[in-house]
Amino acid sequence: MINSPPMSQEQPATIPDTVWKLVQTYGQSIEVEAGQLLWQSGDFRTEHFYLVTRGLLRLFHDTSSAKVVTLLAIGPGGILGHHHNPKIKTHVTGAEAVTYSKLLAFPSDKLAHLLQQTDDLGRAFTFWFRDQLFLQLAESNTRLELEHDSAKVKVAHILLALDRQGYLDRIDRQHIADLANLTVETTVRTLSQLLREGILKTSHFTTLQETERLALADLLEPYEATELPYS
Repeated sequence: MINSPPMSQEQPATIPDTVWKLVQTYGQSIEVEAGQLLWQSGDFRTEHFYLVTRGLLRLFHDTSSAKVVTLLAIGPGGILGHHHNPKIKTHVTGAEAVTYSKLLAFPSDKLAHLLQQTDDLGRAFTFWFRDQLFLQLAESNTRLELEHDSAKVKVAHILLALDRQGYLDRIDRQHIADLANLTVETTVRTLSQLLREGILKTSHFTTLQETERLALADLLEPYEATELPYS
């Protein structure tokens, strides 16, 4: 990982100005290349949690069959490396950069301190942090449910998630396959199926049309979140 001055970071749209100034004050800027591991399951935790400001990362685990399963894709404004229990000393998942990414490493003791504050700044930080947890909670729970569903539903979910984060123009078929926990061959066949059925209008998308978003969303079912996606 390459360290650089915090001021070189770009403010994600999902982070309020007050929170952004705060994390820049205490955060250390980090750059990671595509495919680079931040940590693997079982590695000891550092004294930081991480805020993504640019790029796309994923949390994953290795199954008993040696298959790597993506649990969560995290884009700008997302957080990783946190855990509610300080006694948990090792990571329960691996973390990898899908694309070139920038992060801010934020001291965990400062995080704990801010979450206990009752002034305006402390409340603003707590509300932002809570909202990120809930978003990741819903996403991770949906992905767990999708593991039992069809390739078409999995690909639809990933396309919508990447479109929301503005990353469709920077992701290839292999990336979609990795994030959907499919082979690239299955992914290509599924994309062709979505084209034949008129759900997708083109195979060279940089963003989804509104009609495509609605059609893909119709393939998905609502899922209820049950537990927090700690990394």
